Amino acid sequence: MLEDQFLTDRKFSISQLERRWLLYLFDVLGLTGGFLLSLHFREDYELSWALIRENPEWIFFLIAVWFFISYLFQVYDLEIAAHIQKAIIPVLSAALLTVIFYNIVPYLPPTLPPSRQPLFFTLGLPVLFILIGRTFYLLIFGQSRFRRRVVIVGAGWAGKTIFKTLNEHGKSLYQLVGFVDDH
Repeated sequence: MLEDQFLTDRKFSISQLERRWLLYLFDVLGLTGGFLLSLHFREDYELSWALIRENPEWIFFLIAVWFFISYLFQVYDLEIAAHIQKAIIPVLSAALLTVIFYNIVPYLPPTLPPSRQPLFFTLGLPVLFILIGRTFYLLIFGQSRFRRRVVIVGAGWAGKTIFKTLNEHGKSLYQLVGFVDDH
């Protein structure tokens, strides 16, 4: 009984800004985690804290490229991000373009690996980790308990318009509790 009350408590909902920050966090962790793990598979670098401390521009440049390209593909539109069918193409496209662009720019990122296998890891692991982060976001924060509950005041034309708009553009953010009307 107490557990049910906790799960339906209003304090448990997440605002749009908080959802967007969670997506930023999962994407940055996935991107940098995949990139750092890909360095482990390279013979020309030995993954260590010293390597990361000596080359922080690798991480900063990778994150900057990601946010620029992800902005172009609108991967942080919350209505798109809430549906795997709508989000998969923009997220995959942005992730692939990010790692390809990152690896072809000279000087800032690490040099290209001498063989193809580490290059596959360098391109594939960040993309895979971003997809894992997005899946985690959808499985946990896409549930109805994280939506804001809404009561629409009025059941006339205006109330129906608000309902229609929420249904089309805010279904993943808001949960309609009901209408209140004086008639």
